[in-house]
Amino acid sequence: MRLECQYSRETRKSKGQKSISTEVKWQDMLILDSADISDRGDIAFLFDVPADLPPTQPKSSRWHHWQIQLAADIPGLDISLDFDIPVTVGDQKSTIMIPGREQRLQLQRAEQLIQALNVEQLDDTIYINSVYGRELAGSVFCALFGAVFLSVGMGIFFTETGASMMLPIKLIFVIAFGGIGLLLFLAGLLTPTTKLDTAIDAQGIHVRRIFLGWEIYRRTIALDSANNIEIHKNSSFSGGKRTRNWFQLRVLHNGKRQVIAESIPGRVLADAALAFLRSRV
Repeated sequence: MRLECQYSRETRKSKGQKSISTEVKWQDMLILDSADISDRGDIAFLFDVPADLPPTQPKSSRWHHWQIQLAADIPGLDISLDFDIPVTVGDQKSTIMIPGREQRLQLQRAEQLIQALNVEQLDDTIYINSVYGRELAGSVFCALFGAVFLSVGMGIFFTETGASMMLPIKLIFVIAFGGIGLLLFLAGLLTPTTKLDTAIDAQGIHVRRIFLGWEIYRRTIALDSANNIEIHKNSSFSGGKRTRNWFQLRVLHNGKRQVIAESIPGRVLADAALAFLRSRV
């Protein structure tokens, strides 16, 4: 079960048609089991929602709204249901009591965190290793989209159009389409083909970026120069009605920022990863 705070914008196209784009502002997920489902099919669930998130707003050109998404893999049938729900600001606690919820939630968070960070601790050293194939679906889409833009830009440049399109205008199209396309193509190509290895010990934070087995760079950051660790939303991918946000953890040092963990799915898990590292750095 997933709870999302969504932000939608309505725009009008040139022919008067309307288009709605939706961005996920906050997202949390629970893994349910049979103990959470009654004989009648009622499901008991409870989310901890940050107080600074906006409540449900009336639909307009820009509005926030909330949605519950329920999915289950059942032999012979996959369930996927969406429910729009009203959310208001209140000062009371939920009356729903779920025995053992806190312990089970902590266990789920710990398992998700270990899987997301691929974290391991040996003696006094913490290892965080990302893997190849990160954000694969979004990366493939990004690379294909970039290749189309790049092809359009290069095609315009090499097309014989006579005096109707002078060289400066061609260059503008190449820079606009080709430049954006190249950046998107490289981003889609490099995300699944690179990985980040981070080791944190008493001497500092050691980071290596590796491209298909080849080391691109290696950096060491002294702990006393690390001012803070922050969360950065790196990418977002929408597949049908589902949106996934991917976050990085970046350390601030000497006026610079260095990624130390990446491809963390969802803000809630990113917050948990941030708390984990802050308690150890």
